[in-house]
Amino acid sequence: MEGRQSESEIVIKITPRNLERLIYILIILGLLIFSIVVFNKKSADCQTTCNTTVEKKAETPVKTVDKTETKAENKTQTPAEEPAEEESDSSGTVEFLLTDVKLCTLNETLDKGRFDTVTVSIKNGLDRQLNAKMELYLWDSNDDETLQDYPAQKIEKIKILAGAPFTHTYKMTGGMFTELDVGKTVKAVLIDTELNKKLGEQTKVSIKTSGDC
Repeated sequence: MEGRQSESEIVIKITPRNLERLIYILIILGLLIFSIVVFNKKSADCQTTCNTTVEKKAETPVKTVDKTETKAENKTQTPAEEPAEEESDSSGTVEFLLTDVKLCTLNETLDKGRFDTVTVSIKNGLDRQLNAKMELYLWDSNDDETLQDYPAQKIEKIKILAGAPFTHTYKMTGGMFTELDVGKTVKAVLIDTELNKKLGEQTKVSIKTSGDC
């Protein structure tokens, strides 16, 4: 009997190597169990959170955009157009006016006179500075017609800014004539010295001599 009992006994020997394997197996089983528990917990939390989010999205009303309102808003937001620049006062032409001419007595005994003062008004309508000169012609009905072709006096270096008006009285020293009692004719011609172009002319007739020079 004793021999049979010894034969039926199972002897388990745990070696250090087997113990190490057992520990690894237990650790792996523990990690698997822990992962399953955590996953189940997260799934439960996610389901609650997702349901809440879906319900909130469902409760959020969808705003309908009125096309009329959108157009109105766009129209309102459109920046105001800048005011158009005022047109330049430059007209591209030069206005010239001989406003006044005075003649004076140089020598009454010799019956001689000359220009005293000449007043002109000029409006420069060009888009650049006007550089000009003025030629003054003087004659009377008794003079030869050729005098009308030769200036008796010149005014040089007239400078007027673009678009600017100009009025000036020039004190004269030339333009001699005779026969003080005869009315004179004076013609003024304005010339653009850059282009050598006549810009205009003005004439005054029957001018009487007045005062001494």
